[in-house]
Amino acid sequence: MHRFNKYSAVRIVTINEPIKDRLLSSSHDPPSMPKIGQIGLVVRRKGRSDYLVERLDGRGRTEWLCEFHEDEIEKVSPA
Repeated sequence: MHRFNKYSAVRIVTINEPIKDRLLSSSHDPPSMPKIGQIGLVVRRKGRSDYLVERLDGRGRTEWLCEFHEDEIEKVSPA
């Protein structure tokens, strides 16, 4: 079982359920969808094993804000 702290950098390693059903926000039109390999930051823990993860674009806008189960993400080590 993984535990991620707020603002932990995480990488998407798998997507177990339809992502469009868990996408909460995107500043892009059409909305950007999370993809395996992308990195985002944990902004909140939701329930026991779910996390809200945000990815920003080059302008600092929300590319996507999406819910992930802990088994779908892994912590990224600082360089």
